[in-house]
Amino acid sequence: MKFIGLVLVVSMLFAFSYAREGSYLEAHPDHEVMTEHMAVELTGGVNADEVAAAHGYMNMGLIGSLPNTYYFHKLGAKMDVDIMNGAEEEKQAGKRSLRNLNIESEHPHISTSPHVNWFEPQLARKRFVRAEETLAPTDPLYNNQWHLHNPNTKIDINVQGAWDMGLTGEGVTIGVVDDGLQYLHPDIAPNYVAEGSYDFNYNDADPQPSNVDDHGTSAGGVAAARDNSNCGVGAAPRAGLSGIRLIASYTSDAQEASGLGYRYDINHIYTNSWGPNDDGKRLEGPGKLTQRVMENAVNTGRNGKGSIYVWAGGNGRNQGDNCNYDGYANSRFTITIGAVEYNGKQAYYSENCAALICSAPSSGVSGKAIVTSDLVGSVGTSPTECTSTFGGTSAAAPLVAGVVALMLQANPNLGWRDVQHILVNTSRPTDTEDAGWFTNGAGFRHNHKYGYGLIDASAAVSAARSHVNFGAYSVVVSNDIVLNTPIQDSTVSDIYNFTDTMIVETVEVTVTIMHPTRGSLLIELVSPFGTVSTLQDVHNDRSANINAWTYSTVRSWGERVSGSWKLQVTSKGSGSTGTWVSWQIRAYGHQ
Repeated sequence: MKFIGLVLVVSMLFAFSYAREGSYLEAHPDHEVMTEHMAVELTGGVNADEVAAAHGYMNMGLIGSLPNTYYFHKLGAKMDVDIMNGAEEEKQAGKRSLRNLNIESEHPHISTSPHVNWFEPQLARKRFVRAEETLAPTDPLYNNQWHLHNPNTKIDINVQGAWDMGLTGEGVTIGVVDDGLQYLHPDIAPNYVAEGSYDFNYNDADPQPSNVDDHGTSAGGVAAARDNSNCGVGAAPRAGLSGIRLIASYTSDAQEASGLGYRYDINHIYTNSWGPNDDGKRLEGPGKLTQRVMENAVNTGRNGKGSIYVWAGGNGRNQGDNCNYDGYANSRFTITIGAVEYNGKQAYYSENCAALICSAPSSGVSGKAIVTSDLVGSVGTSPTECTSTFGGTSAAAPLVAGVVALMLQANPNLGWRDVQHILVNTSRPTDTEDAGWFTNGAGFRHNHKYGYGLIDASAAVSAARSHVNFGAYSVVVSNDIVLNTPIQDSTVSDIYNFTDTMIVETVEVTVTIMHPTRGSLLIELVSPFGTVSTLQDVHNDRSANINAWTYSTVRSWGERVSGSWKLQVTSKGSGSTGTWVSWQIRAYGHQ
């Protein structure tokens, strides 16, 4: 029995090692739990129920829309939510680390099955909402929704012009991926789409939140609260709203994959105001299954035009965090959003990032926050069904999702990349005296603080109406460049030359560096046109090594890819030595 147990543990470790190669997963014992679920990819044509039963599991069904990829639950074991709740209670009592919980549970050894191509025991990882909480309340009326119309300043999304065109989001559905959606709320109920909704934390079709889970309802209201004399209105007040409850508890990779791909025939846009902890001390993002589901959704969702993912850029600026340390926010499949305060400047919490597409109004030090829906009754953040204290990039992201709904109503044929392109073209610079504004080789102005600027709903829908879609998606890729170059209190660089004439949209750089304090490294990418993208700034991350982490940038949007791309690494840690092991560059765009 001891030998069998050793084989099981070794097999699990092998599976984890295999599953993490090339993925965005980095373990953090303070926010993860081993579950009794297994993700399994089977060979085609086999009966998944029979394979599961043969190894002591129950087949819970396909994961998202991935072919032959199933969610297996160990027979007789607790459901994940029970494991999570018990783990959290024991952690709070100081009994044991979440990492150790169930790490030795006997998952059946299925790696030798001829029907199994790949498997991975599922870790449940805690996800954090991106709300900024220390805000002063204001009167919850439409006239207080300064983010929609602000006669005193230009720090609003200029949505009235879109409404004047008759665009309200009608016929477009926004999936609110969050901690639940109170669909009986008078602002939500008229727009609720039950067919697109599901609770992945408790495995049923009811996304109703608990009395403390108000985040998703507020985000849904920002995007699409109904124009019906309750609280205020959303940016797209007649768009559909689906509730995809995912972050009310710990989530596994398989659950996140299922949520982010749920009913992409019904849900056109997925708004996400969550991610890893914004503490600036981790490189963490979606696992293999979630990455595959998102790629499948942008290729096949919306009848082949591509699902739209809008993502909050993160609230960790004061902790030195950057959305390039978040594999959800820096994904080329997502529209990553920063936050601007009432004074038009970067909100104190909003993270810098080379992957930011644009920004939207939200809360800040002025005390002005976002008026939106709150849970009905005395629960939530307000004793009424409205709140005036919603904020953070949590509010900025659904505001952009609402604008995207207006764009899709104006032109339902827009592809997912075309939506990004229109936002790049029509967002307007704010805080124009800031030194961070840079005009790239294609004439677009970008800022690590703001992306391409403040979203402009009227300009975006006008551009959407006449937009001609891009052609096929193209990619040019370097080889895996092995350097093994020493790093010590200096700048080292390497160059790769592309000869293709492709027009750039997004550039990804995967880096491996062995270094005792990775936060002391400055990593910059310089395009052939001299556009500098800060992929990593010096920050307070004392962890060691960067292991095949992928950074991304949209700062070279519209430039030609041909020419020399330079990656440079500067060590700011006195006396610290390390080794730049390897890197690879991939540029995506159109011919």
